[in-house]
Amino acid sequence: TKDEARIRVFCRDYDTYKNARNKIQTSLKSKILDTVYYRVVDSDTGKIVLGFGEDDNSTRMSTDSDGLYFDFHFDSLPVGRSYMIEYLVVNLGTRQIFQDSRNKFLVV
Repeated sequence: TKDEARIRVFCRDYDTYKNARNKIQTSLKSKILDTVYYRVVDSDTGKIVLGFGEDDNSTRMSTDSDGLYFDFHFDSLPVGRSYMIEYLVVNLGTRQIFQDSRNKFLVV
């Protein structure tokens, strides 16, 4: 509950990836997107605990040379629950929400 973590998000352009020839790559670079927000959802109930903060950019992700990231304070969540993080990508007038239900965490 007292932890703070820097969460890094790796983005890959699927069209570029699927059309690439078989080349051995030693490392992949993350694609940097301009407008990405995160939200926290209770993984058991599906209830949104922390929404996309589009109005005040409170959950807009930051970028650096390594890609997208955000700093998260776990004390903002109720203890004893399991959560997932979802992402909203706003790009070229389209809005897409991504989630990976395999990435769950528990606040204790």
